[in-house]
Amino acid sequence: MAAAALLLGAAGAFALLDPDFGGDGYDEEAADPAGAVAGEPTAVPTPARSVSAPGYTAVHTGTELVSPDQSYEFDVRAGRVVPRETVSWYVGRSATEFYVPESSDAYITQDGRRGLADCLKGIESQPVTELHFATLRAGRTFCLRAQDGRDVGIVTILTAGPGDGPVKVSVDYYRRNG
Repeated sequence: MAAAALLLGAAGAFALLDPDFGGDGYDEEAADPAGAVAGEPTAVPTPARSVSAPGYTAVHTGTELVSPDQSYEFDVRAGRVVPRETVSWYVGRSATEFYVPESSDAYITQDGRRGLADCLKGIESQPVTELHFATLRAGRTFCLRAQDGRDVGIVTILTAGPGDGPVKVSVDYYRRNG
C-alpha cells in the first residue's frame, strides 16, 4: 500500500514537472505568479528542449515572455522583457508588427515551428523585412539572425493582435560556437 502511494506521488510529480506530459506545458500560476502587478512585463521560463544544430549551442529555449505594451521589447539574448531601447539585440513591436534591429536578418517559417537549421536556411534563401501581426498570428514562428551570424533567435507567437495590448511569445536563443 505504501509502495502504491509512493508510485502515485512520483507519477503526479512527473506530470507537474514535465511540460510535455498531458498538455501544452503552460502553467497559469507560473504565467501569472501571485503578487504580480498588472501591466508589468513577465517572463515565464520553461525547460530547455534538446535541439542540436552543427556549430550552435542552445543558450535558452522555450522561454515565454509577455510584453504588456509597445514600450517594452524582448531581449532575445537574455530571455527577458526590457524597456524599449535598452538592449542592442531585440525584438520590438508596434501596434501592427514586430521589428528587429536593422543589423539583423529575419525569416518567417512556412508551416509552424521549425528548427534552427531550417531557420538558418530560410534566412539565407528567403529573408523578410516585414513581420506584420496579420501574417504572424498565434502559432507562427519567425527567426532572426545577427548580421555577424553569431546569434540566432527563434520566436514563436503565442498571443498577439493589433493594437497596444499584451503580446506573448516563446523565445529560443542560439549562439554560434567559437
